[in-house]
Amino acid sequence: MFDARHQPASLPRTAAEALDYLEETYRRWHDAIAVLDEQQLLTPLGPKGSWFASDPMAELILHINREVMHHGGEIGVLRDLYAHTIG
Repeated sequence: MFDARHQPASLPRTAAEALDYLEETYRRWHDAIAVLDEQQLLTPLGPKGSWFASDPMAELILHINREVMHHGGEIGVLRDLYAHTIG
């Protein structure tokens, strides 16, 4: 779960690159969880889950989705504030 291979080599530098990065990352996330069956969703993460080892994969998926919504909302608010302070 905390494997450095899952970190981007470099972050996007432009809005267009950020959108491309978001789209690609979402597609990879969606494709990876879409193939999980009920047993895989209910199985505890085990050692790879660190302090979440006893939690099921479904709980991790739910947590990550909430985090994306939370931080996505923050990005939206910052964009709105920026748009209304520049113009």
